[in-house]
Amino acid sequence: MLPLLLGMLLVLLPFFASAGGLLDYQEPGSRRVVEAVLYFRYQDSPWLGQELRSLEVPHTKSLERALVEALLSGPQAGRGSYRALFPPGTQVVNVLAEGTRLFVTFSSEVLKPLPGEETISGPGRAEALLRRELAMASLVNTLTEGGEFSSVQVLVLDQPQAANSMRLSRRYYLEDSDALPDPLTRDEACILTPGKAAGHILSLWQKQDWNRLARLLAASPADSEAAGRAFSVQDMPVLTKFEVSQGSVGFDGRTAIVLLDASLGTLEGRELSVRTFPLRMLRQDQDWLLSLPSLQRLIGEQTP
Repeated sequence: MLPLLLGMLLVLLPFFASAGGLLDYQEPGSRRVVEAVLYFRYQDSPWLGQELRSLEVPHTKSLERALVEALLSGPQAGRGSYRALFPPGTQVVNVLAEGTRLFVTFSSEVLKPLPGEETISGPGRAEALLRRELAMASLVNTLTEGGEFSSVQVLVLDQPQAANSMRLSRRYYLEDSDALPDPLTRDEACILTPGKAAGHILSLWQKQDWNRLARLLAASPADSEAAGRAFSVQDMPVLTKFEVSQGSVGFDGRTAIVLLDASLGTLEGRELSVRTFPLRMLRQDQDWLLSLPSLQRLIGEQTP
């Protein structure tokens, strides 16, 4: 009987291996490469941008733990538009799954302020609170991106002032309370869209922050001739107010159109109105940038 069972197992072994289900054996020391989407803060905005990264996950580590570690390590080098959200030294202690919920345990460093947040009163309080909210949103959005998990419960090891629970309390959100918030669920409202990126870029125009604005302008190869025309952001009209739509992404996923309503003040003192102007956005190096030729057309049409 035993030889017969062994023979059947040998026959079925290739089927199970090809199906990828019952047998998922990995050689000790092996690694798998996973394409993952990580969420980081987009500049100093209240939005989270997406970074596509190839992760090498050892056979001894879960994908979910690797994702949290990648978040803690911050954006990849060269991603100047993205900002880290967790304090330096923060470690992930454990990641456990219970049904569709993940329990993520951090070291106590997660409670520390980021550089510049040492004073979290007055004007700095709103920024410190926003950073904490975005940090938790980046965590849950990253871990729910695959659709396997629906919520995340955050725990903190050796949490000061913790009474009977390791769960992250409302004190993390700068409240004078030990109340325990509900588990985190996916936050789509804070995910960067072409319209939100356009709004951030236009706010730099409104503030006349020319250096930062110039870094967020781009041209596609097809626009090279138009982009080569003489252009100086310091000659631009004053942007007094504006509204943008959420935008519609093109079929190729690399372009988008955002509708702009705005009021412009020319150097001659005239006030001009713009209605439903189709601003073009370009996705380059995973960032949404404002098309320089599109901006040139906007200015050219309004200021003859």
